[in-house]
Amino acid sequence: MYVLEIQVNIDNGRKAYDTLALLSEKLNKHKGESVAVDFKKVTFIAANQLAVFSALFDSFCANENSHIVIRNLSEKLSNVMRKNGFGKMLGMEPKEDSFHTTIPHRRFFINEIDEFEKYLFLWSIFSKEFCFIFYGCGYR
Repeated sequence: MYVLEIQVNIDNGRKAYDTLALLSEKLNKHKGESVAVDFKKVTFIAANQLAVFSALFDSFCANENSHIVIRNLSEKLSNVMRKNGFGKMLGMEPKEDSFHTTIPHRRFFINEIDEFEKYLFLWSIFSKEFCFIFYGCGYR
């Protein structure tokens, strides 16, 4: 089994983008195989970057002989992925997000662009961070 080690936190910086590009390249090289993705050195993944992981993993696993195994994922990251639904595609047991601490992970197809735009709009309007911009939004 080929092992890919993620060496940096996946935020929105240059190193993270370079890492995701390298991950894409390596996954394409190993299509039809089992690949372990090791998150031992990762303590943070930006929510928007889970969409990139989803696209990469989905593309890789489109070949029925390709399999991804996740290794050394911290409990904190595992909980986020289980709460937002991303973990479901990795075979993780879902976990209730009682306090709405995550943005639900959804997959959209190209013919669902209108649904995707609604999803983005609603999550930007109802997120706590967005509400801080407006006085009296209800979050303090």
